[in-house]
Amino acid sequence: MSTTAGTHLGAFTPLDWLLFLSVGVIWGSSFLLIAIGLDAFAPGLVTWLRIVFGASALWLVPAARQKVHREDFPRLVAVSLLWIAIPFTLFPLAEQHIASGVTGLINGALPIFAVANAGVAWSLGVFEGRGRLMSAITFGLVVGKPVGIVLAAWLAVRTGVAAKPEAYTWRQLCGAGALGGIGFTMSIFISSVAFPDPTNDAAAKIAIFSASLIAGGLGTLVLWRKPEVSDS
Repeated sequence: MSTTAGTHLGAFTPLDWLLFLSVGVIWGSSFLLIAIGLDAFAPGLVTWLRIVFGASALWLVPAARQKVHREDFPRLVAVSLLWIAIPFTLFPLAEQHIASGVTGLINGALPIFAVANAGVAWSLGVFEGRGRLMSAITFGLVVGKPVGIVLAAWLAVRTGVAAKPEAYTWRQLCGAGALGGIGFTMSIFISSVAFPDPTNDAAAKIAIFSASLIAGGLGTLVLWRKPEVSDS
């Protein structure tokens, strides 16, 4: 999808699209470079190398540097910890267990999750009289999703429609099915369409958010241990 220059105010020019693509490639390749770096360096060292290289790049561009006022120091420290130090440490730790591409997808989707959950009324009043609604949503995502995924795969293998790769176990499929219960984007979209009442919609979104956290935790626990043998 693109816009024609002059049709819309601030439309992207070919140069803008090229710059946009370049930023995406640079950002996305960082996760691949982390995976490569982990072959030779400890996760903590990878974090420091990223910070050093980033600071060096800024040092080479004087226009990117500005004087920091004393009253901004606390905010700068908070941003440095929450936006740089902690994420830069978690990424290499995560890539010891999952692929770099998956790490990038999860990180890239976080703003979508934040936007989807923005404006939800997290108050006790939302829970009153909506226990069955929230329980049903949570059960559907935490239990229904993995059961459906695993059952469909099992039926496909049993009927000969598909063959299970020997490199993967049923436990891994169960873990992937549990992760399928992470239902932010489509679940929240369906919620906004199905529940015109703002309070019901808020309760549904809270249930989706909570169920996604549970499903993510269950999937992580199931997949954490490396499989020893491939079961049939």
